[in-house]
Amino acid sequence: MELNIQTAELALKEASESNPGAWADHSRFVAEACKNIALHCKDLSSEQAYIFGLLHDIGRYAGVSSERHLIDGYRYCMERGWEKAAQICISHAFMIQDMPHLSVYLMSVMRITCL
Repeated sequence: MELNIQTAELALKEASESNPGAWADHSRFVAEACKNIALHCKDLSSEQAYIFGLLHDIGRYAGVSSERHLIDGYRYCMERGWEKAAQICISHAFMIQDMPHLSVYLMSVMRITCL
């Protein structure tokens, strides 16, 4: 199945029906934020950014399982041939939570990338 906005939205809808919760709305907000950031970055596709934002937590379809959703999301996307989305799923969270300078670093990287 081709990955586009419609298939990503359908996947999120079905996943949220499987495991209802605030995570689905969170994914929609992340998708909008990704799209808006990409609109200001010359080499990023706002459509792709939106899609990846929608799918980043798709592994939560299997239940609330902390970091397990990273693996479940990766498998979900790979089974459908969505390799880049699978990469986003497996790598979007940090296992080490005590990183006080991480947000400063990420903001500096985004600023350099999006200029």
